[in-house]
Amino acid sequence: MSTLHPLALPEILFQVALFLQKPDLVRCCSVNKTWHATMIALVWELIQLRGNAPKQFPPLSALTRHRHLVKNLCTRGSDVPPTYTGIHFPNLEIFAVSFSSPRMEDVSLHLSTLVELRMDWVNIGMQSSTVWLALMDAPQLRTLLISGGEIPGDSLQSFTQLCAQLQTVRLMMITLLKGSSPSLSYIPSSPSMIQISSVSTPKLRTLAMKGICGMNTSDQLEWMRHFPTLKKLCWTVYPPEGQAQDLRRYMEDKASGSRWPDLECLDLDGSMAKDEDLAAILQRIRRLTLFSVKASDFGPKSALIMASQHASTIEILNLAKCRHVTGDMIAKLLKSCTQLRELTCGRVLAQDFLNEDRVDAKAEAVAETKAAEWGCTKTLRSLKIGFEFAPSFLSSSDNYQTGADANSDHEETEVEKLRQNIEQRQHQIFQKLSMFTSLSILKTDISGAGRLQCGLDFRLSKGLEQLSTLKRLSVLDFGYTKQCVGTEEVNWIFQHWRNLHTIRGKLNMDADVDSEYFLEKLNQGRR
Repeated sequence: MSTLHPLALPEILFQVALFLQKPDLVRCCSVNKTWHATMIALVWELIQLRGNAPKQFPPLSALTRHRHLVKNLCTRGSDVPPTYTGIHFPNLEIFAVSFSSPRMEDVSLHLSTLVELRMDWVNIGMQSSTVWLALMDAPQLRTLLISGGEIPGDSLQSFTQLCAQLQTVRLMMITLLKGSSPSLSYIPSSPSMIQISSVSTPKLRTLAMKGICGMNTSDQLEWMRHFPTLKKLCWTVYPPEGQAQDLRRYMEDKASGSRWPDLECLDLDGSMAKDEDLAAILQRIRRLTLFSVKASDFGPKSALIMASQHASTIEILNLAKCRHVTGDMIAKLLKSCTQLRELTCGRVLAQDFLNEDRVDAKAEAVAETKAAEWGCTKTLRSLKIGFEFAPSFLSSSDNYQTGADANSDHEETEVEKLRQNIEQRQHQIFQKLSMFTSLSILKTDISGAGRLQCGLDFRLSKGLEQLSTLKRLSVLDFGYTKQCVGTEEVNWIFQHWRNLHTIRGKLNMDADVDSEYFLEKLNQGRR
């Protein structure tokens, strides 16, 4: 009885082909008819035409013959010949244009199938109104991504009418001009906003606006007022002062009714928002799944609303570079947020995270019971947090750590006691982390903490063995935190973290053990 080879089945062969690079796919297509029929679509699915690299263009005759397989076309630069861009690709879904002006005849060829249009630093200029009006005839178009460039003020009306038909719009580093000439400078508040205020965009679900020149905060809020079905908002204003305060007033305006009742994702990175403004905004959102406020003043008021109102829905929380975030605040969020998948924050004091100042003898006796109260132990996939264990005087000098230069026996005793406390906290932190059994990414870098001698120490003597429960861990990042990982720890990692494929940071500052070399040896051993 003959046995059928797995690669003889097109279904299995196709899954294998998904992991191959294009040169390998091309070679595989010449094996036999079955392999050719299975892989040829992957060869032609994405076509990239870079004007500064014409030798990498596919042969024109071959591209024409397989044009029905092209679904994603990317052109870069004004040097791409019209003989290539003018080909009709009957199944094209994504069209990306970079550093050139799109030819209207090229766009018109694909209006019936186009789903997504990307324009990066494209000079539309005088023909902008023509482009927007033409795209309105694209029945499948759902996404428009524009990065860099200028939009003349006299085309804003047609541009907003186009947005009314879309589900996703991303505008990055766009300059809105007063008139139609690119030579005119932008203005702080565009009078043409009166034109677009009369247009409603009931289909828009995702809006990202970053670095829009020519529209102040009030103008942008006035435009967003017409997006009642908005589900995801990513909004950054330069300069950021007053952005969150204006958004708060906008959402609290009772005369205008409920604002964005379907809003679930809010990204205000770099807004420098105050804690009270963020708390008021959080109160106005019914259901929140993503909240990102990097470099803001997120603090106790916002944390209280998050833990009480959005604990059952929040999945992604980014509090990086938020100076008022504390260890006990993070601990409370981890305990209350039952659906949390990703948490990012800066460095916190370990004793605050462990809530030592509020723990009595009875609470310490029921530590295992308290562990069960952590709400996201089964859902958390990514945790990025830096634990700081010692005051600055201990981490500023190696001599303090050894006590060699201590002036008295009393000082030696105090330093030794502090070192013991640090080691105890290390074990306690590892015990806490061991509960997050679904964790895939763990980052414990404490950037900006000086020489960083007192970050989380990944040694068995410090409690590393408690992390044996993290079977899914694939990325470990301890950044510039000093580590002294030895052979014993390497063998332990090899045995317990079988999915680990990335380590960022130096494993041993003294022995000069390179992380990439270690991973190479680790993967060789797994084979």
